[in-house]
Amino acid sequence: MALLTLFARGGHASATVPEYTLVTDYWPPFRIAGQHETMTGIDIDLVARIEARLGIKIQIQRVPWVRALVMMREGKADFMSGLARTAEREAFIHYAEPAYTQIRPVFYKLASSPKEVSRYEDLAGHRIGFTRGSAYFEPFDSDATLDKQSATDETQLLKMLAGQRFDFIIGSDLQADYEISIRGYRNRIVKTDYRPEKSVPLYIGISRKSPFLPRAEELNRAITELLANGTVTDLLGRYGVPPSAPTGPGTKPETQSRQTDPQGSKPPAKD
Repeated sequence: MALLTLFARGGHASATVPEYTLVTDYWPPFRIAGQHETMTGIDIDLVARIEARLGIKIQIQRVPWVRALVMMREGKADFMSGLARTAEREAFIHYAEPAYTQIRPVFYKLASSPKEVSRYEDLAGHRIGFTRGSAYFEPFDSDATLDKQSATDETQLLKMLAGQRFDFIIGSDLQADYEISIRGYRNRIVKTDYRPEKSVPLYIGISRKSPFLPRAEELNRAITELLANGTVTDLLGRYGVPPSAPTGPGTKPETQSRQTDPQGSKPPAKD
């Protein structure tokens, strides 16, 4: 468990500035591992703007994603970022409205492979890699007829696809495209023809046990203003991400690319 120093302010909160904890894990370009236990990325920059607007201090604590969800459920953390909205999580997480961006599930293959997916039914009979504990869209998530094999994260997925351990993998477009680019797979790994028509809004969440919860509307206003004044678009652009149309208040995502909720699951050894 690492306390990241980019935002982290050691010691106790002052008498005038409340201090809270945000728990998350690496997921570039939203949360990127830096040097000396620091973290950069879209979410980190966004939270910095929110911190300044609300007059609060936020400690960023890196833990495996599933453990972060457990901490939110138990009230041991105040915030998470990059959250997909699910019914399971709504029981212990309040979602700040609106979402600040969105992602899409995409299938990838080796450029040299003659195998192709042009429609959902073409997935049958092939080895499909996915990130352990993640959910993407229906019917894929619950389809027990498919040969789905898990990996710990998208980085491992790409390595296993490059090593021909899978025929196809599924990932979130912005994150997987970023990994493909920085790890030298640009000409080796490509998207399949089949693109699920699903989108996944990403939110900042507040633990329902957090002392910050009564101020939730302030966070809503801050996010709304940062979207309206172009700050979020600028932050996305810094990491080569095109702007998207975030989902408005009360809108439910069609799918979610997320780690499994803590009920009934154990955190993976490495996440």
